[in-house]
Amino acid sequence: MKQSYITIQLPFKDRGEEKSSGPETLEEIGAVQAALKSININQYTSFHFIGKSLGGLILQRFIVQSSLFNTHLVKFTILGYLIGDVTISSLKTKTYVIQGENDPYGDPKLVQEELDFLKISKLNIIIGADHSYRNSRKNPVYQDTVVSLIEI
Repeated sequence: MKQSYITIQLPFKDRGEEKSSGPETLEEIGAVQAALKSININQYTSFHFIGKSLGGLILQRFIVQSSLFNTHLVKFTILGYLIGDVTISSLKTKTYVIQGENDPYGDPKLVQEELDFLKISKLNIIIGADHSYRNSRKNPVYQDTVVSLIEI
């Protein structure tokens, strides 16, 4: 199976700005679309999108709008689920979430309640980790654990 990796830098970050293009994140979704246009997607049979925090929100919106589902197998991993922003019920794909136990943007119990809506989802909780997979001293000690949990 052929595998390729694409990373996307968000346009507002490229400009040195702190905020996204707005609540609809249209510019950021456009960046995802442009990245996929740069490759021949027909040479692939599946895609695995991985997004951290705002990146997860942007990818969720892109996946919902995309026609990739018509011709490709799609998996989605969210690193740091944002309760109230990501609309999990709109997804029709296998969805994985890796959440810090102490994530202020998504209490794992509430995340699980939202994921229970999807029968094709899985939640991994990193005990002791915050939204950026750091410990209480803000050291990024859980990042290797997160990477090992991503199911490629």
